[in-house]
Formats: sequence, structure tokens, C-alpha cells
Amino acid sequence: MTKRSQSRALSPTSTAFSGISNYRTESYRPIRDKTVPVVTIDYRLISKTHFDELSKYMTVYPSKAPPKSRSTARQKLTRLTIQQFHELSTDVYDELVRRKGDTEVPFLPVQEGFHPERNRARQKLATLPTTKFEKLSRDVYFELARRYPGFKDDVRALSLLSHSFYSTSWRK
Repeated sequence: MTKRSQSRALSPTSTAFSGISNYRTESYRPIRDKTVPVVTIDYRLISKTHFDELSKYMTVYPSKAPPKSRSTARQKLTRLTIQQFHELSTDVYDELVRRKGDTEVPFLPVQEGFHPERNRARQKLATLPTTKFEKLSRDVYFELARRYPGFKDDVRALSLLSHSFYSTSWRK
């Protein structure tokens, strides 16, 4: 595989994650030198970016299925660790950006820092039909809203603010 230049917006997340988990793979190395700085990841900030983009996507593709129809899939997402869910959210976000933007890129590019299994899963996202990708995106969106309840409040406040602006601006 050849690397392509990246002409799309990258996910605002670090690419230091493994695939599913690097704990039991050959790439796992315990940190022996205590002077090595530990990179902290602001999951909330990154997740907010994912939530906002998925929220826009949801308005373009409103759900045709009843809310309870995906409860099994959504229950599985609740069992993921924060790192596992963050990786999934990042991959769905990256695929969404790819689908919205550069259609010449057939799938998400391979990331050197990712586990090969994760890179394969990222590429497999491109093969999902639009309806299945919508369902996955919606499931990730609802799980983000469940894990970060303040995100929905932010959307409601912004919606009320923009509604009040538009409803009063014509009177001037």
C-alpha cells in the first residue's frame, strides 16, 4: 500500500492508540523510565468534536427506525472502555469526514501508530453501505450523549439561542 497525502481534516485525537488494546501484544512495553512524560488525552474535548460533527450528520439523515430498535447494539457500546469507545468514535468520525470530503480516497489511510487490526477495521468502514454507516454513526452519537450528558444540553442551548435570534430578527 502506498501512502497518500492527507487532504482531509484529521481527527483531533492523538494517533498513539493501539488497535483494540496493546496490553497483550508484542508492542506493549512497560515504562521503566519514570522521567518519560505521560501524554494525557482530553477525551471530553475530542469527544465533543465527534459529537458536534455527528450531530450535524444526524440532521441530514434523520432516523427512520424507532429509537428502541438498536438497543442491543447500543448496549454493546456501553461495555466498551473509554479508550476502546474513543478509538471507535475517532474511526467513525474519520470515516464521516472522508465520506463528506475527498471521494477519491477509497478508505481511511493506514496509520503507522495503529495496530494492524484497527487499520483493517478502519478500512472496512468504507465498505459499509450508507444505511449501515448511518446506524453506526447514530449509535456512536447516542453513546457519546450518554457518556457526556452536557453535550446534549449544549446543543439544546445553541438551538434555543439560534431559534430566538431568528424569531426576533425579522421584527427589526
